[in-house]
Amino acid sequence: MKIFFTISMGIVILITILNAEGCKSARNNSTTKGHEKIKITIKSAEINGEKHLKMSDPKNTNVIDNLITDVKPGDIVFWKLKIFSGIKSIDTIYATTGEHIIFKKNPSLNSQGKFELVVPDDAKPTQQEKYAIDYILRDGTPGSIDPYIRIEE
Repeated sequence: MKIFFTISMGIVILITILNAEGCKSARNNSTTKGHEKIKITIKSAEINGEKHLKMSDPKNTNVIDNLITDVKPGDIVFWKLKIFSGIKSIDTIYATTGEHIIFKKNPSLNSQGKFELVVPDDAKPTQQEKYAIDYILRDGTPGSIDPYIRIEE
């Protein structure tokens, strides 16, 4: 009876482990198409007396002016001012290239007052698009910067 109980418990533990790993790999596969929220944080920076933007995303931290954010089709990109960002407001975010591959629609304000863009499902890997962020600093100085969004391979 003891041997039967030990073997049964071993089988139950093995089935539990296999089931958990199967669920884990299924979760990983479900995100390969995107549908993740990608946050781009923004802060003003002054370097040698010139105004710049310091931007971060999930893969890059404190990039000055030239951030390239990698996304997947279906991802939701949103822009957020850091606390004590030195920025009064973001006025607009819009595509600056003629093709509008990723920015089929310019980002719009969501219910929380943040600009948001849904990456089109038909965007192809390695496509990249330049866009502009028009903003106003706390001191009233207007600014504009041209980072990029790129579809991951």
